[in-house]
Amino acid sequence: EADFASTEDVAREAGYLHMHVFPYSPRPGTAAARWTKQAVPGDVARARVRRLIELEQGPDGLAAIFLHRMFGQPTRVILEQADADRPGHLKGRSDHYAMISVPCEESHTIGDLISVVPARIEDDVLLAPAPAAVATASAVSPEVTTQV
Repeated sequence: EADFASTEDVAREAGYLHMHVFPYSPRPGTAAARWTKQAVPGDVARARVRRLIELEQGPDGLAAIFLHRMFGQPTRVILEQADADRPGHLKGRSDHYAMISVPCEESHTIGDLISVVPARIEDDVLLAPAPAAVATASAVSPEVTTQV
Protein backbone atom coordinates (compact mmCIF):
# COMPACT_ATOMS: atom_id res chain seq x y z
CA GLU A 1 0.00 0.00 0.00
CA ALA A 2 2.91 2.36 0.69
CA ASP A 3 4.19 1.89 -2.87
CA PHE A 4 0.77 2.71 -4.28
CA ALA A 5 0.52 5.80 -2.04
CA SER A 6 3.85 6.89 -3.54
CA THR A 7 2.34 6.44 -7.01
CA GLU A 8 -0.53 8.75 -6.05
CA ASP A 9 1.94 11.29 -4.66
CA VAL A 10 3.97 11.24 -7.88
CA ALA A 11 0.80 11.75 -9.95
CA ARG A 12 -0.19 14.75 -7.79
CA GLU A 13 3.30 16.22 -7.99
CA ALA A 14 3.53 15.75 -11.76
CA GLY A 15 0.03 17.20 -12.26
CA TYR A 16 -0.89 14.97 -15.18
CA LEU A 17 -3.58 15.95 -17.66
CA HIS A 18 -4.27 12.31 -18.54
CA MET A 19 -3.21 9.01 -17.02
CA HIS A 20 -3.62 5.71 -18.85
CA VAL A 21 -4.59 3.45 -15.96
CA PHE A 22 -5.25 -0.28 -16.07
CA PRO A 23 -4.61 -3.27 -13.79
CA TYR A 24 -1.62 -5.47 -14.50
CA SER A 25 -2.43 -8.85 -15.97
CA PRO A 26 0.32 -11.43 -16.42
CA ARG A 27 1.01 -12.73 -19.90
CA PRO A 28 1.85 -16.45 -20.12
CA GLY A 29 5.46 -17.11 -21.03
CA THR A 30 6.78 -13.74 -19.80
CA ALA A 31 9.11 -13.19 -16.86
CA ALA A 32 6.44 -11.08 -15.16
CA ALA A 33 4.02 -14.02 -15.22
CA ARG A 34 6.35 -15.79 -12.77
CA TRP A 35 6.16 -12.93 -10.21
CA THR A 36 3.28 -14.50 -8.31
CA LYS A 37 4.59 -13.38 -4.90
CA GLN A 38 4.36 -9.72 -5.92
CA ALA A 39 0.87 -10.05 -7.40
CA VAL A 40 -1.80 -7.79 -5.95
CA PRO A 41 -5.23 -9.41 -5.56
CA GLY A 42 -7.65 -8.49 -8.34
CA ASP A 43 -10.06 -6.59 -6.07
CA VAL A 44 -7.19 -4.48 -4.70
CA ALA A 45 -5.89 -3.79 -8.22
CA ARG A 46 -9.35 -2.73 -9.41
CA ALA A 47 -9.79 -0.45 -6.38
CA ARG A 48 -6.42 1.17 -7.09
CA VAL A 49 -7.38 1.75 -10.71
CA ARG A 50 -10.57 3.47 -9.52
CA ARG A 51 -8.56 5.63 -7.09
CA LEU A 52 -6.20 6.82 -9.82
CA ILE A 53 -9.07 7.54 -12.21
CA GLU A 54 -10.84 9.51 -9.45
CA LEU A 55 -7.61 11.41 -8.80
CA GLU A 56 -7.56 12.50 -12.45
CA GLN A 57 -11.26 13.20 -13.00
CA GLY A 58 -13.82 15.51 -11.42
CA PRO A 59 -13.97 19.25 -10.80
CA ASP A 60 -10.97 19.14 -8.44
CA GLY A 61 -9.08 16.36 -10.25
CA LEU A 62 -5.64 16.56 -11.80
CA ALA A 63 -7.04 17.11 -15.31
CA ALA A 64 -9.18 20.07 -14.21
CA ILE A 65 -6.26 21.61 -12.32
CA PHE A 66 -4.02 21.20 -15.38
CA LEU A 67 -6.59 22.78 -17.71
CA HIS A 68 -7.28 25.70 -15.36
CA ARG A 69 -3.54 26.47 -15.25
CA MET A 70 -3.71 26.98 -19.03
CA PHE A 71 -6.26 29.83 -18.75
CA GLY A 72 -4.78 33.07 -20.06
CA GLN A 73 -1.58 31.35 -21.26
CA PRO A 74 -0.77 31.49 -24.98
CA THR A 75 -0.49 28.01 -26.42
CA ARG A 76 -0.39 26.40 -29.83
CA VAL A 77 -3.09 24.13 -31.16
CA ILE A 78 -3.26 22.21 -34.40
CA LEU A 79 -6.82 22.22 -35.70
CA GLU A 80 -7.78 18.59 -36.26
CA GLN A 81 -11.55 18.37 -36.75
CA ALA A 82 -14.90 20.09 -36.59
CA ASP A 83 -16.22 20.36 -33.04
CA ALA A 84 -19.51 18.45 -33.21
CA ASP A 85 -20.61 19.93 -29.85
CA ARG A 86 -19.95 23.54 -30.86
CA PRO A 87 -21.14 24.53 -34.34
CA GLY A 88 -18.73 26.89 -36.08
CA HIS A 89 -15.75 25.67 -34.03
CA LEU A 90 -12.75 23.56 -34.88
CA LYS A 91 -10.86 21.66 -32.21
CA GLY A 92 -7.48 20.08 -31.77
CA ARG A 93 -4.69 19.27 -29.33
CA SER A 94 -2.32 21.76 -27.79
CA ASP A 95 1.40 21.27 -27.24
CA HIS A 96 0.39 19.87 -23.84
CA TYR A 97 -2.19 17.46 -25.31
CA ALA A 98 -5.14 19.48 -24.01
CA MET A 99 -8.17 19.54 -26.32
CA ILE A 100 -8.98 23.13 -27.34
CA SER A 101 -11.97 24.38 -29.32
CA VAL A 102 -11.92 27.71 -31.19
CA PRO A 103 -14.48 29.53 -33.29
CA CYS A 104 -13.33 29.26 -36.88
CA GLU A 105 -13.46 31.78 -39.62
CA GLU A 106 -13.34 30.84 -43.26
CA SER A 107 -9.57 31.29 -43.16
CA HIS A 108 -9.18 28.60 -40.46
CA THR A 109 -8.90 25.07 -41.77
CA ILE A 110 -8.09 21.65 -40.43
CA GLY A 111 -4.32 21.31 -40.26
CA ASP A 112 -3.64 24.94 -39.30
CA LEU A 113 -1.34 25.43 -36.33
CA ILE A 114 -2.51 28.52 -34.47
CA SER A 115 -1.73 30.36 -31.26
CA VAL A 116 -4.66 30.82 -28.87
CA VAL A 117 -5.28 31.88 -25.29
CA PRO A 118 -7.70 29.51 -23.51
CA ALA A 119 -10.33 31.40 -21.53
CA ARG A 120 -12.67 28.79 -20.07
CA ILE A 121 -13.45 25.09 -19.86
CA GLU A 122 -16.56 23.21 -20.90
CA ASP A 123 -16.94 19.43 -20.77
CA ASP A 124 -13.17 18.86 -20.36
CA VAL A 125 -12.43 20.98 -23.45
CA LEU A 126 -10.67 24.33 -23.27
CA LEU A 127 -12.42 27.11 -25.16
CA ALA A 128 -10.47 29.98 -26.66
CA PRO A 129 -11.60 33.02 -28.60
CA ALA A 130 -10.71 33.10 -32.27
CA PRO A 131 -7.10 34.10 -32.84
CA ALA A 132 -6.44 37.40 -34.56
CA ALA A 133 -4.64 35.73 -37.43
CA VAL A 134 -4.15 32.21 -38.69
CA ALA A 135 -0.60 30.91 -38.74
CA THR A 136 0.77 27.93 -40.55
CA ALA A 137 3.08 25.48 -38.85
CA SER A 138 6.13 27.32 -40.19
CA ALA A 139 4.91 30.69 -38.92
CA VAL A 140 4.21 29.77 -35.30
CA SER A 141 7.18 30.36 -33.06
CA PRO A 142 7.87 27.84 -30.29
CA GLU A 143 8.26 30.78 -27.90
CA VAL A 144 4.47 31.21 -27.75
CA THR A 145 4.19 27.99 -25.81
CA THR A 146 4.44 28.37 -22.07
CA GLN A 147 5.29 25.62 -19.68
CA VAL A 148 2.23 24.65 -17.70
